[in-house]
Amino acid sequence: YLTRLSSLFDDAPVSSYEDVCTVVKEDLGSCPHELFDDFSRDPIASASLAQVHTARCKETGRKLAIKVQHKGLRETSKGDLFAVTAVVRIAEKLFDEFNLGWICDEMTPQLPKELDFTN
Repeated sequence: YLTRLSSLFDDAPVSSYEDVCTVVKEDLGSCPHELFDDFSRDPIASASLAQVHTARCKETGRKLAIKVQHKGLRETSKGDLFAVTAVVRIAEKLFDEFNLGWICDEMTPQLPKELDFTN
């Protein structure tokens, strides 16, 4: 099963450096190279919500890990959440044994929190 599941790591989305710059500028007000020294163009890790780049603090030189959300994720997640919830609610009405609505009840308030990297 390790071989099968390892593809989950390999298939994680990777945002382009241009998209990373756009997101950092939207969230922090400046491009990564203006905020940090040695901001890596390539991520050291990537997952479904974000990827991680290394950088150095301009003031202290301390090595940092900078988590950058994939571009457009906050905007598209609202529609995705609505669509999934609608399909699950319809399935619950059509099939008595389908009882996964609780997942939507959990995801709806939690996903926005997961996408809020400032808190």
